[in-house]
Amino acid sequence: MQWFIGLYAHPIYVGGWPKVIEDNVGEKSRKEGRSESRLPAFTQAELDDIMGTSDFLGLNSYTSSIVGHKRKQSPGFFTDSDITTTFDPSWPPSGSSWLAIYPPGIRKVLSWIKGEYPGYGSVLINENGVSETDQSGCFNLCDQFRVNFFKNYTNNVLKAIRYDGVNVEGYTAWSLLDNFEWAHGYKERFGIHHVDFNTLKRTPKASAMFYKRLVENNGIPSRGVLSRWLDEIEGECGRENQALCGT
Repeated sequence: MQWFIGLYAHPIYVGGWPKVIEDNVGEKSRKEGRSESRLPAFTQAELDDIMGTSDFLGLNSYTSSIVGHKRKQSPGFFTDSDITTTFDPSWPPSGSSWLAIYPPGIRKVLSWIKGEYPGYGSVLINENGVSETDQSGCFNLCDQFRVNFFKNYTNNVLKAIRYDGVNVEGYTAWSLLDNFEWAHGYKERFGIHHVDFNTLKRTPKASAMFYKRLVENNGIPSRGVLSRWLDEIEGECGRENQALCGT
């Protein structure tokens, strides 16, 4: 966790780099014959300037990993940690090779933040979402896997708030629209609205219909109401599919 969150949060909430990062990079630097660590040391002025400068802790959270130890020789950001990451084979995949679906992971991350940084103040979840690969032919707007993703992930955020006492003040789904996804371009779609990249027409998917109800209700309702939502959404996305495909 220190390599993914602590690297950025530790200087603000505690001061300086996390010890595990200092130790790993320092040891590797010495073995490389360097007179000083590749990790630059903070000056006292920098420590004073950075400490306590956060209005909130912003978190992007998509997936989780099972972490193992493996000594790596080559220097660099992705090797200095000496860790390997894998997915549990039972976790459902997504349209991205780096993203497997494990909803309890977001609760664990939020609880870790609370324990590691008592002065964090509040957490705003800036990005949380799941991808699908682009589909040839007629696109299926009934993205039930994404509806389940948002239902289960927001439920685990709620558990972190109610049971673990984490102060989460905001949640933003990623993403409103299918868009250009870095090195993968338009091949991976995270949007709750389908975008025809030829005409730029935007059509809501089932996940947009679910998320709209979730926001209007300010949370997940009773099981009976949730079941009614899902039935309504199935009919709505079916009609949108017919309109999109012209059938």
